[in-house]
Amino acid sequence: MTRRRHPLCAALLALALAPASAQGGSVVATRDLAVGTIAGVQDLRFDAAADGPWSSARPFLGLEVRAHVFAGQALDPAAFGPPTAVTRNTMVRIEVVSGGVRILSDGRALTDAAVGEAVDVMSTATRRVVTGVVVAPGQVRIGGRR
Repeated sequence: MTRRRHPLCAALLALALAPASAQGGSVVATRDLAVGTIAGVQDLRFDAAADGPWSSARPFLGLEVRAHVFAGQALDPAAFGPPTAVTRNTMVRIEVVSGGVRILSDGRALTDAAVGEAVDVMSTATRRVVTGVVVAPGQVRIGGRR
């Protein structure tokens, strides 16, 4: 399953995960973190004694684990991403916007995606596959801005 990230989403994620300083510590998992887990305060520990670029665990809080992380393992930013807002094979609301016209329909997501990412959706009314951008959990927009 391939995930396409919206360019702005990728840039914001890189900025959020950028090290705060050149000298710092490491952030480690306090327990095994399975794929799909949302990282919380109880899951992470900042280790100032360890060598690493981080000054706190804050950049990882609220992100979704994309690759299994073992307890005691130093965190890799590549193993985290924004939380999934649309899950494959779930029903979503499709919003098509063009000019002053707004059409709502239902569809089924064909891939997982986070807010700001592109996702393929099959319309339940027409069975056509369309590509849109996730704007909220369970909601995909095609076309103009709001």
